Amino acid sequence: MRPRTFCEGCTSPGGPAAADDHRVPDRAAVRLRQESTRNLLDDWKRLRDLERELVMRALHEAGGTQTRAAVSLGLTPRQFAYKMKKYRIIKEFRIEG
Repeated sequence: MRPRTFCEGCTSPGGPAAADDHRVPDRAAVRLRQESTRNLLDDWKRLRDLERELVMRALHEAGGTQTRAAVSLGLTPRQFAYKMKKYRIIKEFRIEG
């Protein structure tokens, strides 16, 4: 039987059932948690990229009009402006003449 290792400063007055709640995780569990965290971060990055692409596409389809782009995405103009700022999307202004 493997000896039990407890987290620092932990005592187990409740017996074996309570002791199992405070065992130090083994290396496999730590690796699994790290891999899970990496996958979660990759998912967040893909979600951000997707949202940025949607904002840019809506702006392009609305001919550069932020209000129309916002409505097409179901956002208020203020929310849309926030997303443009968040993703550093700069609207180009062209002055002809």
